[in-house]
This record gives sequence, structure tokens and C-alpha cells, in this order.
Amino acid sequence: MKGIKSAAPSFLLLLALWVTTALAREITGPARTSCDASHDAPCSRVNSEWLATESAKKIAQKLILAPNDAFPEVNGGKYNMETGFYPFIFDRLTGKCMAHGANPDFVGKSLEEIFRDMGIGFSLSIDLHNRFMAAADNGGDWVQYMWREEADTEISNKIAFVTGMLDRYYIGVGYADLQLPLELPCTDKYDSWCSINNVLSLVGKAETRLNKALSIEQFEEALYEISFNEEEFVVEGGHYLFMYHYDGRLKAHAHLSRFAGEDLTYIFPQLNRDPQEGADLHTALRNAAEGAGDGWVQYPWKNTVDEPEYTKIAFVVKIVFQGEEYFVGSGYNFIMGDVVPGDYATDLANRAVAGAKNMSCPGYNLPCSFGNTLQLTSHTLSHGLSSSMDLVGVFDGITNDPQFKVGGWGYAFMYDFNGTCVAHGGVPEFVGMNASEILVAAGVMQIDGGELHDKFRQAAQMGGGYVLYDWINPGVDDKLFQKVAFIFQLTRDGRSFYGGVGLTHERAPLQRKLDTGSQKNGDPIPCSSQFGSRCSEINSQAILGQGLGDLVLASSETKVQLSNLSPLNVSIHDIFSSISAGNELYQVNDFHIMVFALDQSQCYNSSEELSPHRDESGCCVAHGANSSYVGLTWQEILDVQNITSIRGRDLHDRLVGQIDRGGHWIEYSWAQSSGGARTKIAFSSRFRDNGKSYYVMVEYFADAPPATCDACPSDMECSEHGQYFCEPKMEELKFYQTPYFIILILAIVGIPCLGVCFCWIGKKREELQNKEHLQEIDQQMQTISQQMEHQKKTASRANKLVASLFPQQVHDRIMQQIEEEAEHSTSEEENEAEDPEEQTFTKDEWNNYMRGDCTKKTPKSSSTPIADLFPGATISFADIVGFTAWSSTREPTQVFSLLENIYRRFDRVAKRMGVFKVETVGDCYVAVCGLPEKRDDHSVVIAKFAVACLNTFKVLVKELEYELGPGTGDLRLRTGLHSGPVTAGVLRGERGRFQLFGDTVNTAARMESTGLPDQIHVSQETVDLLLDSGKSHWVTIREEKVVAKGKGILNTYWLQITAADLQESSRTGSTPTDTASTVSSGLGDKHMHTNQVEVNRTDDETLRLVEWNLNIMKSALVKVVANRELQKVKVASLQHMLDLEQEFLAGGTSLNEVKEIVSLPKYAKVSFHQLTEVELDAKITEQLREYIFNLAALYNENPFHNFHHATHVTMSVVKLLSRIVAPDNVATNNGLSNPSLGEELHDYTYGITSDPLTQFAVLLSALIHDVDHPGVPNAQLVKERDPLTAMYSCSTAELNSLDLAWTLLMDGRFQDLRRAIYATEAELFRFRQMLVNIVLATDIMDKDLALLRKERWNKAFADEAVLESSLDENVNRKATIVLEHLIQASDVAHTMQHWNVYVKWNERFFFECMAAYRAGRAEKDPSENWYQGEIGFFDFYIIPLAKKLKDCGVFGVSSAEYLTYAEQNRKEWEARGKDIVAGFLQKIEKEDRREKESRRHSG
Repeated sequence: MKGIKSAAPSFLLLLALWVTTALAREITGPARTSCDASHDAPCSRVNSEWLATESAKKIAQKLILAPNDAFPEVNGGKYNMETGFYPFIFDRLTGKCMAHGANPDFVGKSLEEIFRDMGIGFSLSIDLHNRFMAAADNGGDWVQYMWREEADTEISNKIAFVTGMLDRYYIGVGYADLQLPLELPCTDKYDSWCSINNVLSLVGKAETRLNKALSIEQFEEALYEISFNEEEFVVEGGHYLFMYHYDGRLKAHAHLSRFAGEDLTYIFPQLNRDPQEGADLHTALRNAAEGAGDGWVQYPWKNTVDEPEYTKIAFVVKIVFQGEEYFVGSGYNFIMGDVVPGDYATDLANRAVAGAKNMSCPGYNLPCSFGNTLQLTSHTLSHGLSSSMDLVGVFDGITNDPQFKVGGWGYAFMYDFNGTCVAHGGVPEFVGMNASEILVAAGVMQIDGGELHDKFRQAAQMGGGYVLYDWINPGVDDKLFQKVAFIFQLTRDGRSFYGGVGLTHERAPLQRKLDTGSQKNGDPIPCSSQFGSRCSEINSQAILGQGLGDLVLASSETKVQLSNLSPLNVSIHDIFSSISAGNELYQVNDFHIMVFALDQSQCYNSSEELSPHRDESGCCVAHGANSSYVGLTWQEILDVQNITSIRGRDLHDRLVGQIDRGGHWIEYSWAQSSGGARTKIAFSSRFRDNGKSYYVMVEYFADAPPATCDACPSDMECSEHGQYFCEPKMEELKFYQTPYFIILILAIVGIPCLGVCFCWIGKKREELQNKEHLQEIDQQMQTISQQMEHQKKTASRANKLVASLFPQQVHDRIMQQIEEEAEHSTSEEENEAEDPEEQTFTKDEWNNYMRGDCTKKTPKSSSTPIADLFPGATISFADIVGFTAWSSTREPTQVFSLLENIYRRFDRVAKRMGVFKVETVGDCYVAVCGLPEKRDDHSVVIAKFAVACLNTFKVLVKELEYELGPGTGDLRLRTGLHSGPVTAGVLRGERGRFQLFGDTVNTAARMESTGLPDQIHVSQETVDLLLDSGKSHWVTIREEKVVAKGKGILNTYWLQITAADLQESSRTGSTPTDTASTVSSGLGDKHMHTNQVEVNRTDDETLRLVEWNLNIMKSALVKVVANRELQKVKVASLQHMLDLEQEFLAGGTSLNEVKEIVSLPKYAKVSFHQLTEVELDAKITEQLREYIFNLAALYNENPFHNFHHATHVTMSVVKLLSRIVAPDNVATNNGLSNPSLGEELHDYTYGITSDPLTQFAVLLSALIHDVDHPGVPNAQLVKERDPLTAMYSCSTAELNSLDLAWTLLMDGRFQDLRRAIYATEAELFRFRQMLVNIVLATDIMDKDLALLRKERWNKAFADEAVLESSLDENVNRKATIVLEHLIQASDVAHTMQHWNVYVKWNERFFFECMAAYRAGRAEKDPSENWYQGEIGFFDFYIIPLAKKLKDCGVFGVSSAEYLTYAEQNRKEWEARGKDIVAGFLQKIEKEDRREKESRRHSG
């Protein structure tokens, strides 16, 4: 059942991992035929390599013997595997596809053509043909690339094994680099189906990750990811990975990383285990990796000293890297899981008893029956997978061992594929007989045993699942009834078997009335969902079990139906409709079932259309009481009923349970906003269909059953409202309490306001009759209860926060001290007389104080300080090199995102390795080992911790570069370690915290500050401890001495843990080849020199920059599309837009296109949040990616004017645009959802905030403004009479960049992208005008353009500007000049950022100018005037420009920030510039000597 199993969901797509059956049609061999090529299961790699190799042999033979048949057979699918593996063949000479097992239409096409046909993007096919050929030349190798199987599916990584064939062709077979879906929630404590699935999923992911490593650096990164990346390689619930070298050393382990580099003979004694057991375990694991037990192994285990020993089952695969052999695996406990009983009271009792089993669940259609079936089948399979016993022992256990039986009905059976019973837990005498013989022996003649065997075997071969069939209990009633069995496949020692467990497909008996009590007339009281009783539990389980059983049988989890008794041939949607229509099978009295999809995307309404996404609280797909709820989320259903006591998301999350446990009970409060809280009890059970998850549920109130009305107390009476409850009698009113008496008085008195009084009288009478004062009390009690619950949660969170600030021992001492002070405190009057700044703290006050909350109290100074001296500890200081410069180019949110991600990873490493995090100061992370828990190996642990953090950092900054932009991957970590005595304790004061003091702390900080990036600098004291621990091979002496303040000259060392321990050796990355592929740019004839663009195989950094730019541009484009839809813009016809585009192409670009004013749209009310809710079509995203990739290829490899610089400019534009969109002096807490705020922002920013198209145009301008830059200024192009100057008389480089980028955008490949950018004539003209004005604004040397901008500035911001122009015209003029100044500032943003950023880009520009001079393309040596020229550049351009940013009034704090940096950099350059220029020249001279020496050796 991939439903309830679901426990067995993808599991049985995986069971083929150990299945050894013949490949369909011609090929036979060790293929795992049920293994799915859509994921990176462990078997995927085996199947790909095997099929490619075997197919190559047979197709080569066919090409020799019958060449006309060979390729057509491939195209016809002859060599395909049913689970998605297929071969593809290409001609090495022509690059054309010769055969394709999945898509014969590819035949005759190149990879570039195929990628374009599939909408993947031509850029992703660059050099792929060469890489395929290189793999074939290596005798067969793996190649990773981007691919999609269908034109409308997502693009993802694919990994293919490619080998040669007859020297003319290469053949490949691949699989998707996607992790197998994990089963959640799940725990590794039991051998559930989800455990089997999660183990295979983790091992497959790790195997793929390790095998993709091309260098020792990448391999090491994978090792550290396996140990420390919880998000990727640890499954919630406990599943994790381990990895060992074949020689025994531990390489990676999520729980035992502290033992990295040690072997099991060392680790086991640390866990109070015999070292010989460790050696035996390593041998068993290594044998499993070599194929014993088809990769499965059983062994005893424990993770900690105190943990009891238990049996684990693990799956292990072999990894070979650079000649070294390893194995990686994952496991789970060999313990049959518990299931929740159908009895709620029993369930409550079982929760308090560890390991309680439900042994009495009957075999009806009950949730516990399905749960028991799944737990028993997975336990049986785990038993069969064990390599610790032979098959005879396996079968004997299934037949005779009580652990393979549940209650009186549940037992496992197993048959071989030939039909012979090999194990039977119900009737052992059946062993050795086939199904037909068993039926004959039992006297059952109505069922065909052979057919039943065939169906069971078929279900097993299809990946396992449920089978519905007819059965008879001989000797009972000889009546046919339906059974359901869950069938699975086991393969051991080359033999295949199927096993299973069955249950009766029949609704459990109902109980319609209470078995005790009666009403007035003596009739039994009907069982109702309005109260909780034994009948409530019975009925809930019966109708839910029936619904669950029918849904499972209608789902994809059921593989075969072999029943003549009302076979179930409906879909789950038919059953959903039947439930909502009130089918009596799924309800009794007022009990009914409901079905919810786990998330919104899986929800279908009655017309089977996807419901719109609203929240994450599930979605109702069937409701037995109210069909109008179908299509609503839980929160919407609660809102309809005015229920406020629980959130929909919380209720949904609690109802979602583990699929193979059968279900679970929960309790929750059910109260309307008006009060009157009641408690509900619900039972839910999950199932799946075609990968979509659902849960079925039933609920009832927990109120006590009603008292019998005949026995109502004297002050109670039976309800008159159809209920069966005793309720208080109505109070009889005296005459003077009635309205009539009051009316009589009023009539006598003659008060005229009779109408008003009647209202008051009626209200008072209603209060008396309904006893509203009781309801008010109930409501007040509920409010108090809710407040107390909220306070408990708040206190819990506060305690966790405080606990995180202190070691546990210190936290306990603080609490003890508070209690002691409270006990000995003086009277309240004496306490008040004390200094108010020094009063005794309560626990709550202390927690608030330690969190930094405002309070007048500080701890009493008379109390004993909490401080200790620790004679031996090792401290680590880790600082991010380049962080200050990096952060100067980022938004504050990006800065904190970086630090949070890094520190969160470091925290996880510290927690696992027993290291205490002291604090973080800015970008410095301080940690210590050896306190507060004393340990002798503190130097070894902190050394491993430092290495783990360094490797984690290297991986993480590369990942974050996609999110945080260029330069993030260049950040480095510098670490210092020192050992010695440390004073540690709680420093009380304004914000108390745990701190370290002493010379050891200062020296550790000095080790960090005098270290080097990517190095761990270690003091002599720490090295001495490492030497004592036998780790001399971990350190090498630093050649140069270190001078430390107050300590003189020090001998220090570098920590370099070798590959033999933690593989932290010197790192070398792979260098991309220079192989180039020529592609058509699609540009016009006027650019003959760029008609063929040479695209080199790009480095990783450029690819990361492309992806970062894609994310930025995509985010802006989404808002463009959304704004158009919200404004309901009528789009122009496609042909009309194409005609307009041709006009622009024909005319080219000139300075005449530069306009003084670009008109922006007027204000239109738009919700900011709505602009981010539109999903951009995948085809548009791919076209945008390919466009950016082509732009990157059009950039020349100049030191300064290159794609990296264009990305840096774009990043500055993003920052300044964010300041325009969210100025600091305008409240923007609600985005633009407030209409008045949106209009205010529109006016404040001259309309820029209201036009997403303008923002997109500015970003694109930044990206294209230096395309094809020649590396020399325009004046030099004129002197050289470059052909471009004939087309562009001025602003040559800028106009060329604009035309190249525009012409590329007009290429037919990007038609959908253009349609997304602009869809009307007005949008096209505004977009084009923005690009022209903004790109040409980067030409700061053209005098005419400079004069035009100056005049426009004076008109826009002069006092009399409004008088000369209309208001709208002046606003648009201001917007135009603001955008032009924005791009100018961004183009030179490095001069207005941190000093290190400025020097880096200044050096690159110097090298570019010097290269031009040495090539004869500049008259003067730039070094002669570089120092003075920079000062003039600051004085006459940069600082005035920064001041104009401030004068614009729309850039918030960024304008002040830019001006401050500009002035500081100018001052710093004046002081240090000459030395820096000299350093530039020394670098050039050094490079000249290196090249000269290289030429001499090569010559």
C-alpha cells in the first residue's frame, strides 16, 4: 500500500536495490529492475553503469552483423528498462544523436538543438559533447549535466555513465540526481517501512554526493556535509549516515564525529564495548559493502555509554575515490514498531509504558489492523535482509517465533517465486506446499490457488503493495469473504520470494446505543459524538477503518484485485464523493469521517480542479457531515464555525501522523470566541495515492456520557431539546420577579419611556432564564486558562533562551542561588528599604534580566559571584576575513543572513562535538572546550572542531553566493587556538552573561589576528597537548615568528590534519579546460566581428554569478508580470509587437534617443504582497537564464570591465533601489498594502516605486552596460579608427553594449521573455527609453551628455523648477535624473564602499589600463599619474556624485553611507596611495618574471 504503507511508499521502488532479476528482452545480468531512474537510489548508479556497458557490447555486435537494425532497435526501446533507464548514442565526429531509447525524435540532432527543443536553454549544452567524449575516452566515466525528460517538467541535475562504442560512438545511461522522497514523520527506533525507505534515500544521496567529487577538496567537503549538515544528511526522527575507510578509520558520522580519524577498536572501548567487537563490526560492514547480504548487515550498537545496547540493520555501499576504498551506510533499529490501538483509554495507558504493543487488535478493517500489517511486514523483511543467519534460519523464525505474530489473527507468510510456501506463521504445516495444495488440504475448492499465487507474485514484482482477494475460513462458516494482504519481495542468495500479512476486509461491528442507562421512556440512549464513551471509540474506529480500507484499495498502493465479491473498481475521488454524500458505510448515528490532503497543492474540489493556495493547514477533500467544507483548509473551516481555541495549522500538524503506525489519537480544545470551551478527541490515519498524502479522521467530544434521565437529581431535569442530558431545572420566578410586576409599577408611575424599559425588562428576563451569569463565569475561566497556558509557553521559551546563554551547570547554580536568596530574604518592608538597584531577584526577574529586558533591579552584590578557575582548556577564535568589506556592499538583512547561517552551522558542530559556544562578537565566533565540563582531550576536540568549522565555512559561503551575491564565496575564515588556565563565570551587570577571562583568552585572540585566511593558527601550548595525545602529524611549524604584545616573539604552528585523520590537507581545485565551443549569437550583420561568439567553458564562480543575477532579475520580472495582471492591462497582439521590435532593430541606437524626460506611469493602487504571488512560467525563467548566460559570454576578459564587475554594479543597483522602494523616513511596515502609504511612497520617490518595469530596466541596464567593452576608453577607439566608431560617433562603447544586448534580446529564442517584460506598445517604448538613458548615463566622459545631465539636474531640483514646468513633467524629470545618478553611482560603487573593496577594483582597473599601455593602446604610462589622478577623480566626480545622491532625497541612509565612504577612501588614498601604486607595479613585475621563466623552460 503506498497509502498506508505508504510506509512502504518508495520503499519498493527501492527494494530492487537487492533484487537480481533479468533485464527485459535481451540483456541479462545484475540489473536491479525495480529501481527507478527518477531518483539517486543506491541502485541507480549500478543500473546506469551496467546498462550502458552491456548495451554497448550488444549494440556493437549488432552494428557489425546487422547494421541496419542496430539503431532502430535502440529507438524502439529494446534496451530500455521498465523503470526509466534507457541508452542514448551519439556520433563522436558529427555530434549528432544516432539513437535514443526515450525520444527517437532526437535522432539526427546535436545536443544544442535537443536542449533548445526541450526548452532547457542552449547555454546548458555548451561543451557537453566534449565532456561525453572525454568520459568515453577514459574507458567509461560519469558526467553530470542539466536535463528534463519532458518539455513541461522541471529541469534538474542528471548523472550519466558514458562509455565508448566501436571508437566512432559513445553511449550513455543516466538517472536523475534527486533524492528519494523521505518518509516523515518517522523514527529510526523501529524497523518500519519508512525506516527502510529513509535509509536507502540517505545512502543514495550520499553515494551520489561522494561520487560527484572531482578533487580531494570536494570529497572532503562531502565528508563534512555528511557529518555536520543536519538539513541534508540527517532525517528528522533519527536516521543518519556513517562512513569508514576500508582500513577502519571513521571518516564521517552524524553522532560520533568526535571520533573522526579513529577506528572502531578505539571507539568501542569509549562506549564500554569490547574492542574486538569493533573489529568484527568493521569486517561485517566492509563485507556488506563488497556485496555480502546484498549490502544489508545486522549488528549490535549503542551511540553513548549510558545507552542500552540494541540491534541495528544497516545498508552499506562501497565508495572508491582516488584509489582509496570506503563504505558509507545508514541503519535503523531491528525492533518491531508499536501501533496505536483502537481503544483511546488503552492508548493513554500505553503512552506511559515504553514498548507497549497492541496485541489485541482484531483483523477487521481497522486502522490498527493496517498498522499491525505494515509493522509486521516491515519487521519480517528486515529479518529476511539480515546477513547474520542463513535462509533456513530466516524462514524458521517467521514460522515459529512469536515476534512475527500479532494477536490471534496477524501472522506472516512467505513463498518462493515458484509457488512453494517456505514460511507460515499461521499454519506451520503449510510449509513445503504450494497454494493449490494448501487449498485442497483445507477443503477449499472455490479459490484457484495457482491464480492467487500469480497475483501475489505479480504484486511483489510491481514493487509491492496490497492485493484484494477472496478467502474462506475452513471449518468456521465456509463463507466467502474478502481479505487484503500487503505483499513485499525479498531477494537473498540469488533467490526471490514474496511475503505478506493479511487482514479481513470487513467493517468492524458498530455499537449504535449505550450499553447502560436509559431515557425517561426507558429507551436506550443512542451513542453520540457529543460525548466520549466506549461506543464512541468503537464507532470511530469502525467507520474510519472502513473508509481507510476502501481508500487504500482504490489507491495506487493496491497492485492487484482478485475478488469476485464486489470488486472495488473506483478511484479515491469516487470514494471522497461517496463520503461527502453521506454513504452509510462511513457513518453511524452522528459519527462521520473526514479526509484531508496534507497540503494545498494536493487538494481537489468536487470538480477535480486544484483549489487556490491559501495557507498550510491542509485541505478538506471529503466531509461526511457538511460537503460545503470540501475545498476549504482547516483554518477556513474553523473560521466558519467561529472556533478560536486552536489554529488550523496547529490542528493539521497534530493530525498528521506516521503512515505505518496505523493512526493516532489527539485531544484539542474546541471553543468559539464567545466562550464555552469543550474538549474534542480525534483519531487520524494517513494513506497515499500516486505520491500524494492524505489523512482520514473522525472526532467526538470528550464530555462524560449523559446521566440517565430517570435518575436525574431533584434540581435537574431531562433536556427538552432532543438531547439526552440532565440539565438544571428552570428557576420558578416569584410574581415580583416577573416583567408583569415591573410593568404594573411603570403604569402606575407613568414613566413615558415604556419602549426602552420593555427592552431592559426583556433582557433581564433572558438573563434569568438562560443563566447568562454562569456562561460569563465559564468564559472568564476559559480566558484565565488561556492566559495561563500562554504564560507557560512564554516561560518555557524564556527558560530555553536563558539556558542557551549559559552552560547547564552554571544555569543550575544560578537557579540554586536565587532559591537560597529567596529563602533568606528579609521582610517586604526591609527589602523595600534596600538600594532599589540591588534587590533580590525572583526566577522570572532573573530570566528577564539575563535576556537584557529593561528592569531597575540588578543582582545583589553581596551574593557570591559564580566563577571558577579551570586549569586546562582550549579556546578557539574564528574570524571572517573580508567580512567588513563584504558587508559594506550589502543590505543589513543580507549581513545578518550570512552570520546567522554560518553561526547556526557552527553551533551544530559545537553541540555534536561537546564544545561550548562562548559568544559571537561581530564576525568572530568564540568557543571553548575543557569547561564547564572538564575533559583531558580538550585540545584534540577543539582542533577537530576548528577543522570542521573551516570546512563547513568553505562549503557554506559558496552555497550562499547564489543568495547573497558575488564575493560571498571569496570570504575566508581565520582561526586561532590556544590552551591554558581560564577563569570563567557569570559577569553580572546590565546584561549578564557567561564570560571567559585571563591570559589564555587574550593569547587565543592574538593567534587568530596573526594567522592567515583558511588556516588554523596554533600556539606552542596547544601543540604540546596535541603532541602528548599522539597528534604530532597534525601540526607543522610556522616559519616566520609571531610578535605578540606583552609576550615577545612566539613559536607558533599551523594545524594541518592530514587525509589520514580528517583529510584536511592542502586543497587543490580542478581547473576548467580551455576547450571552446562556437555558437551563433544571432546578432545583426552590422556587428560582423561579433557574429560568432567564442564561449569558453565557464568557471564555477561565473556560473554562480549567472544564477545570482537570474534570481535578482526573476524577482523583478515577477513584479512586472503581476503588476500588469493587477492593472488588467490589455496586451497588444504578438504581430504588432514584433513589428515594433523590428523598427528598433533596423534603426540602431544613437544619442538622439536620449530623452530629457522619461515619463513614468501615474499612481495606481497596488498591493505589494500581490506583486510577489505570481508564479513565473518555467519557460520564461529558462529563457532569462540563457539570456544572462549569453550576456556573460559577450563580456571580454578584461581585468576590470568584465562580467564580474557588471554583477558588482548590479548588486549596488539592488541596494540603492531597495532604499528608494523603502526610504527610511517613510513607514513601510505593511509594504504597499496601505493605499495612502502607497500613494505617499509614489510621490516621495517620483513614481519609481509604482513601476516594476522601471526597476527591471535599471537592473538590466546595470548588467548590460559594459557588454563587449574593449578595455580602452572611447577616445582611444577614435584614435585607432575602430570600425565601431564609424557606426557610433560618440559614446562608442556604451552604444555598442546597448545594441549588442538589445539585438540578443530580440533573438527568437527569447520571445516569451520579451512578452513578459513588455506586452504593450507603451511598455516597450518606456522600457527601451529607460535602457537608452540609463546605459548612456555611464559615459561620464562625453561632454555633451554631461552638460545635458547638468541642465536637467538644475531644472529638476532648482527652487524655481516648479514654476517653469508642469508638476507631472517635473516629477518625471526628477525620476529620470535620479535613475541616471543611481547607475552612475553604482558604476563606481567600489569608490564609495569599504576601503578593501575600493583597492581591489582599483587594482583591477590599473592592470587593465597598464595592459592597454603595454599593448600600444595608450600613450601614457598610467602609473605616472595614477596616484594624483585618483585624488582628482574623488574631488571632481565621486564626492560631488555622492552629495547629489544625498540631495536627491530618496536614497535614505545609503546616500550618507556612500558619501562617508567616499570621503574616507579619498583620505586613505591620499595617505597610502603612492605605496599602493608601487605594490601594483611590483605585482606586474613579479608576473612578468614568472611568465619569462615559464617560456624559458617550455622553450
